[in-house]
Amino acid sequence: MKILRVARREYLEHVKTKAFLLGIVLLPVILVSSIFVQRLLERNSGGNPVVVVDGAGLGESIDAFYSSENFELRVQAPSSGNPAEDVEQLSEQILADEIDGFLIMDADVIDGAPVSWYSDNIAREEPRESVLEAVTQAVRKVRFERTGIEPEVVQAVYAPVQARDFGVGEDAEATEVDSDTREAKGFIPMIFVYLMFIGIMGQAQTMLTSTVEEKSNRVMEVLLSSLSPFQLMSGKMIGLGMVSFTLFAVWAAGGAFMIVRNGWEHMVDVATLGYFLIYFVPGFLLYSSVMAALGSLCNELKEAQNMMTPVMIILMVPLMTMFWVGQNPDHTIARVLSFIPTFTPFLMINRLASAQPPGMVEVLLSVLVLLVAIVITVWLAARVFRVGVLLYGKPPTFREVLRWMREA
Repeated sequence: MKILRVARREYLEHVKTKAFLLGIVLLPVILVSSIFVQRLLERNSGGNPVVVVDGAGLGESIDAFYSSENFELRVQAPSSGNPAEDVEQLSEQILADEIDGFLIMDADVIDGAPVSWYSDNIAREEPRESVLEAVTQAVRKVRFERTGIEPEVVQAVYAPVQARDFGVGEDAEATEVDSDTREAKGFIPMIFVYLMFIGIMGQAQTMLTSTVEEKSNRVMEVLLSSLSPFQLMSGKMIGLGMVSFTLFAVWAAGGAFMIVRNGWEHMVDVATLGYFLIYFVPGFLLYSSVMAALGSLCNELKEAQNMMTPVMIILMVPLMTMFWVGQNPDHTIARVLSFIPTFTPFLMINRLASAQPPGMVEVLLSVLVLLVAIVITVWLAARVFRVGVLLYGKPPTFREVLRWMREA
């Protein structure tokens, strides 16, 4: 009963804040806005014109093959027999922000001589790639004409092979997948990993700072006069867990509504939202118990931030591997990492949201491993919390903490 009272206090203390209400609305708005902003930037990523100094007389063909809509193409003949003069003049135009870049092409380009690209931003792919592609197509056309091959034949030879994509399920049934779905299966797993990271670490850090603040303000001593350290820690974990659960339940309901309303079921399996909550709850319990133990060892937030470093290093693994795991969910390495409890919530939701989700046996085993890890972690964290929460002064050493785990 006391645990539930602490949990209720923690829950109401956080859900009534403006930050919580803002969080419900803000993250979905940021995610949706980022998609539209990205598309807007792509549409408006153009710049100044680009110039091709055509020493081979391929201007018409280059214009015909040039496909970029973001950069205007200007083809001009060499101003003199000295290419250095064109380079100097056009370089000045780059510095004056009149053009984005220019390409120098001599007559012997047909015979394999290289062209020269000049820009003040050599790392930028566009418009360089579009210009080079147009020049390549124009040169290729001339080479084929010299051999007597008609352009129509060339187009037929180089016509790309059209592909239809089919996903094969566990029942060996093949279902055709459109290009949008195929692309979505590439980035949706990463979105779920980020959401899991934000949810778990957001509230776990709240557990850390809350514990440190209550300890430094001597509130802990008052609370511990009427309940045990384990009851206090458990109540705080349950309360903050319900805060996150509420947050993600609202997001999941909104996400499911949008998926069904827009007919995106073929892109995002609604069941993945359920799996998200299944892994989120134990993931939060695992990390929040660790944070509660770490917070009990600290007297100031500065000390707590130092304690956070090892935890953040551990969390870098699922973040650094999330793209690879999403593309290779059935790889042995991905499977093995999924059964390491600190990685399980992140990697399993990554794999479940991918185009090749794991079977139910792996899901059940991973949940079982996570639950066992939670029992052990909470048990050890409670021992540390019981001693550390009433300890003031210099933080204990790692050896002392191990001794508390053995003796408490």
